[in-house]
Amino acid sequence: EFFANALENIVNSINEFPQINHFSFMSVDQNNKPKSFIKTSPLVGNYNIVLGIDRLVRGEFVPVLARSIIEDGFRFPEEVNGFEYISWLDLAKKEKSLYINKVVRKYYVDNVSFTRPKKISLNHYINSLKGVTIILNNHGDTMKKVAPKKYLLYLLRKQYLEIILKKTSKNTM
Repeated sequence: EFFANALENIVNSINEFPQINHFSFMSVDQNNKPKSFIKTSPLVGNYNIVLGIDRLVRGEFVPVLARSIIEDGFRFPEEVNGFEYISWLDLAKKEKSLYINKVVRKYYVDNVSFTRPKKISLNHYINSLKGVTIILNNHGDTMKKVAPKKYLLYLLRKQYLEIILKKTSKNTM
């Protein structure tokens, strides 16, 4: 749900920073608690920041992209469901993002979604392994250098998913 002043805040920010092509605005949850965090605002985010170095930004943001980014081929990966983070990392290699401490959206958290399914299926584990593998293959080397704890967590998650899938495949044989 966008707030009544969301478009005004977005347009004002675009006009204030015409050199920026990617903006990230804040969200709150249904109880008006922040779903995003920015250490300082405005903050120009680069690849290392998006990777998670120093946790300067985190959470659920509302992205606003210049048309040129879309025309240049920005897409979410079709080979995996969810994992938008892959696209944001890829974009951060090319474009800086301006993180702005303006709340423009209320984010309703439900109990069931792709990332929080009611019952976890085999396809969910397969998809998660695909997403984690893509992130490690495309960004693991840099993540290892600038955000080693995050890199280790991705490695552990990958191993966990591989173990789950191995156990599941043995049980179905």
